[in-house]
Amino acid sequence: MEKVASPWDDAEDIRDYTDRDITYSRSWSFQVHDAPQEIRPYIIATQDAPFCSDLDTYSSAMDRAIRVQIASVIDDGETRVRRDDYDIKWMIPQRGWVRRHTFETVEIPELTEDQKAVMTQVSAPPTCNDIIEVFQEEGLYEDKRDVVFDGLKTITGHS
Repeated sequence: MEKVASPWDDAEDIRDYTDRDITYSRSWSFQVHDAPQEIRPYIIATQDAPFCSDLDTYSSAMDRAIRVQIASVIDDGETRVRRDDYDIKWMIPQRGWVRRHTFETVEIPELTEDQKAVMTQVSAPPTCNDIIEVFQEEGLYEDKRDVVFDGLKTITGHS
């Protein structure tokens, strides 16, 4: 259906999608603040991660990381959020997909001066924001940045 979800989206029929699956877009954007330069090396590492080889922007790699992390938290039962609550089947990985998937470990680079950035823009579906806000209310995450960071660690094989 869409490039960011392509690793787990194997629906064979349009009827397999919910209305929300079909209509979501990457229209929610926010800035990831990274003054200590903790996240940026993982963002750069997505260029070498086989799991992200089909993506051409850091924003799309970070979007994929967010979706993987959301699915992981839901699957681990750490939250009251359920996929059915948001009527999604394919926007995030299906139940158990993250645990079954092997993410190849890639080297996390030392940053050069021109790779350093304090802020990085990411776009994702608004439903991701809604779910992350619930995670924050539940005390699972203090900031959206932390969801991105955990997801990046996962997709680069460092979780």
